[in-house]
Amino acid sequence: MMNTINGLNKKLLFAPILLALALNAGTYDDNYSVVKDGGVAGVQKNVDTFMNGEFEEIVRFDMIRIDCGGINPDSQNILDNSIKKIKEYVDDHKDIKVTIIGHTKPTTDDANELSVASKIHARNIEGWFTKSLDSNTSDRMSKNYALAIQKIMLENNISKEIMILENRSAQDLAYSDATTEGMNLSNRVMLTMYVALGSSDTDKDGVPDYKEKCTNTPSGVLVDEYGCPLDEDKDSVPDYKDKCSGTPMTLKVDLDGCRKNDSLALVFKFDSADLMQDSDPRIQNFSRFMLDNTGYDAEIIGHTDSDGAVPYNQDLSERRAASTKTALVEQGVDESRLTTRGDGELMPIGTNDTAEGRQANRRIEVRIFHKTSN
Repeated sequence: MMNTINGLNKKLLFAPILLALALNAGTYDDNYSVVKDGGVAGVQKNVDTFMNGEFEEIVRFDMIRIDCGGINPDSQNILDNSIKKIKEYVDDHKDIKVTIIGHTKPTTDDANELSVASKIHARNIEGWFTKSLDSNTSDRMSKNYALAIQKIMLENNISKEIMILENRSAQDLAYSDATTEGMNLSNRVMLTMYVALGSSDTDKDGVPDYKEKCTNTPSGVLVDEYGCPLDEDKDSVPDYKDKCSGTPMTLKVDLDGCRKNDSLALVFKFDSADLMQDSDPRIQNFSRFMLDNTGYDAEIIGHTDSDGAVPYNQDLSERRAASTKTALVEQGVDESRLTTRGDGELMPIGTNDTAEGRQANRRIEVRIFHKTSN
């Protein structure tokens, strides 16, 4: 702190330029951490940590001056802008704490009482007037200053949970105490915002970047603790994209989270809709799935190769679908959950120029869909 300028002539010389004697005017660069000395809590000044923490950012606001009538009019804008800045950080989901520290002008009952008294005597000679301020009153005033600012912040919907109040009495003067004006300028509140490490939330999903495993999550999407979109049915399609919710984890799904068309690879006799015995295991597996997942219905689609006339192949594909449905019903699947369709030779998956390709085209496909989906 700048030493007090003693002597009547010096005070008269510097009184017109009081602001030139400012110690910390405009900014507040002091940090504090809570310490204990012999079991008594105290405050340690000028350290780079607050509550033994490290921070991504520390925002120190200009001083809020307190006059006898309340907040100095010039400081009201400072408070308004400080609140606006704090709310911006809250809206950005940043993990912050805000210290609200009350201060007063010098007291007249401390160890420096004699020097203060001599200054008061000199001021009286000059026609100046200074009220005395005892330590208890200073402590109460600085606390009330901090509480008053906290009340205004609460009225502006800033959570009490992020505020930390402290009253420093007259321990830290803002300006020189060589003049009455300078002393009164030390009646103030200092706001400082501490931003926790890694509290930035780039995609605004409520999960800080340091925990984020899924970046650029669309706005408004529900996410888990790692910032990844929720996927309740664990089908690898997030809920906000999933058109078929509740899909079993073992089910292969498309980009909409719905069961892909699947081939049962059933074996039919040549030019016949009768299933061969080799098809039984596949019928049993699929019927078991349908019985275990009653929220799904199935469409059974028959196909043929290109041998024969188109109308004949269309009829054959329909009969193959119908015989597959019959086999599933015999395994206990409710008939109302199964529909059939024939696509004839129109949807080949292999070439009809080879025996292998034609065999692949003689198939049954199933389309699984959730009952609540369109």
